[in-house]
Amino acid sequence: MEGFISYLLVLFLIAFLLPILTGSWRLGLVCLGLQSVFLALMVWFLPLHQEVAFILQIIDLGIVRGFVVPTILVSAIKNLRISPEYDFIPTNFIYWAGLFFLVGGGLWFGYLLFPNNFERSLHCGSAAAGMLTAFYVLALQPAGLGQIFAILLLENSIMLFELLNPHHHSYVLQIATSIVFVFLILVFRNFLKQLLTLMSSEPGVQDKDII
Repeated sequence: MEGFISYLLVLFLIAFLLPILTGSWRLGLVCLGLQSVFLALMVWFLPLHQEVAFILQIIDLGIVRGFVVPTILVSAIKNLRISPEYDFIPTNFIYWAGLFFLVGGGLWFGYLLFPNNFERSLHCGSAAAGMLTAFYVLALQPAGLGQIFAILLLENSIMLFELLNPHHHSYVLQIATSIVFVFLILVFRNFLKQLLTLMSSEPGVQDKDII
């Protein structure tokens, strides 16, 4: 079972690197949803199964964050009529080198904390790499869509960090957390809808600064 968790952690890493390297906002949102599904699978194998809270967390991660949230955001962004190609970081060797340096640094950080436990080292390193990448995208991406991607990646990475210490919140806190997150997504959706009023009738280069 431990080996299965390691595979999920590797997939978690790939899920945020792939859209950045390929430059696709659709793939970015889909991969963020897949990250949540991977987190749900990890929770499933936690030693603590507290019935109601456990089921609610699985629903929150696997269904709400994994499928509902990407669907809401993709439908909102489609109305902006932007190109499928989207650079989350500038397509420049220096910026890409910085990205791999941060990912490598995150994995090294995990190794320093857990040098004798590969799975926990990979777990901590993947979470650290995700957080560093999220801040990197936030620093380089002035447009709204890129910042939304970074915020959701940061959220997923923090949740991955939490799984280092297996526990479940009370069902009341779990419901409250899910409601707050859905509210955040609706705020993002409203923000994206407002961009339509700021964009020109023929989207062009000048619109990339706000998208």
